[in-house]
Amino acid sequence: MRLPKVLVFTVIYDKKDYCFDEFLENIQTFTYKNRDHIIIDNTNDGGKYYNYLKEKCEPLGIKVYHVERGNTSREALARSQNFARKIFLEGDWDYLMSLESDIFPKPNIIDALIWHNMDIITGLYMLGFMEDGTRTPCITLNWKNEKTGTWGTKLIQPEQFSEYINQGVKEVACGGFGCCLMYRDVLKDVKFTYIPGHKAHSDVFFFNDARKKGYVVAVDTNLYCEHKNSDWSKVEDR
Repeated sequence: MRLPKVLVFTVIYDKKDYCFDEFLENIQTFTYKNRDHIIIDNTNDGGKYYNYLKEKCEPLGIKVYHVERGNTSREALARSQNFARKIFLEGDWDYLMSLESDIFPKPNIIDALIWHNMDIITGLYMLGFMEDGTRTPCITLNWKNEKTGTWGTKLIQPEQFSEYINQGVKEVACGGFGCCLMYRDVLKDVKFTYIPGHKAHSDVFFFNDARKKGYVVAVDTNLYCEHKNSDWSKVEDR
């Protein structure tokens, strides 16, 4: 029986290079064999960082591409993700996996995510810092605004953490693109969206659009990934 074929893609630019060497070391430990990995650079520096990445990554069998950044980091992400989607759909891969350069999963991450045989499934990692100094899991649930009576989505709150950490697979509104496996049919139906001026990133639009089309979004809350994130508030073109 053929192992499903996976295309892993990582979006990066020069300001996120601070842990890239560690990232490369980590992905070399992945146990899943039937996979390819591409890096998509969106640095606007005349190709300097792109050429640096090619020298570093291509000897490891990782192909590097460049796309224009656009006006903001949000736009750059959506452009890069849609570029990966185009490559994926033109090939014969079964799954597309988004893996960000500051996310460090365990070696069996792809094996474990594929085993669930789901439309969209993510690993678990923590975001930012809350007012009390704690971090919050990258999990968003459906949420009703009692004042307006309208439904939206909201990050889980501290009192919900015990329900969504080390509790197996949980269906959610949104997970995170830091470590996300997507089945081919989903990518045929759903693109990555950027809306100028909107605070949401493309992952939120993608998960919501996928759910509207009937696909299930889930998080394996047992698959913890270390997140060596920088401070998003300090990104100049966010």
